[in-house]
Amino acid sequence: MIFRWWFKHLLLLSLVTLISSYSQAVESDQQTKVLLRKVGHEFLLKMGDSTSRILPIENVNGRYLVQFERMLFFEPDLIMSATFEVLEQFQVKNDYIIEVEKCGSKEVVHSFQTTLIDSSRMIACQQRQLPMDCYAFYFTKIEETTDEYSQIYILGMIILMLILGMIFYLKRRSEISNETQNSVKIGDFQFNPKSLLLVHASRSVELSNKESDLLYLLFLNKNKTLKREYILSIVWEDDGDYVGRTLDMFISKLRKKLEADPKIKIINIRGLGYRFVID
Repeated sequence: MIFRWWFKHLLLLSLVTLISSYSQAVESDQQTKVLLRKVGHEFLLKMGDSTSRILPIENVNGRYLVQFERMLFFEPDLIMSATFEVLEQFQVKNDYIIEVEKCGSKEVVHSFQTTLIDSSRMIACQQRQLPMDCYAFYFTKIEETTDEYSQIYILGMIILMLILGMIFYLKRRSEISNETQNSVKIGDFQFNPKSLLLVHASRSVELSNKESDLLYLLFLNKNKTLKREYILSIVWEDDGDYVGRTLDMFISKLRKKLEADPKIKIINIRGLGYRFVID
């Protein structure tokens, strides 16, 4: 029972972790798209264009594509300036590699990495204006190393927990198989005298040594009346561990643990002892 509880919670924890990691990845992707749409908006404003539409941002194999509905000509410094302003405004810690390609030829006409340029000196470095054409702006996020290590660590822990869980699961199944081979059927119960387990459906109850010995003795002599003296001498072996109503107390405990199967009865034969009956 404890193992089953542990294994279920292990699987639940692994599932929650995976869902959480996936949700974080989806959230990060959506935030990046919103951020780059803002970059595209600022870029158009710097060119004096407040009407052109920014096409939906796409994630193309880890590269975010920003495109516009119209062809345009522009100075490369404008996309650099817009990028830095937005990153600083939203205090973005990740760095980006930006590549500008011609739509048809895929020729890279301009590229830069945010960590390699001093934004305070960028405007002084004017570059030649690019001619009218269709341009595709690709933004590649440079993930923080710590985040990558964290994701690898979490994934590794999930895999390790699942492997350990599977090992324990197979081991427990083997133990249950051995217990089943050594068990006897008592009504709807499976009783294993060696492991002291009484199993009904998916619920198992652990018996004490005396409870197990008493139940086994009664079962071996089912439908027979056993005298109190005989039961005490076999189960307690005259070792002095019983006084007065000890036997009655253990009978009461067994009745409670067997009550899941109403066909099983331990009948008190007044003045003699007990009879174990299975209808």
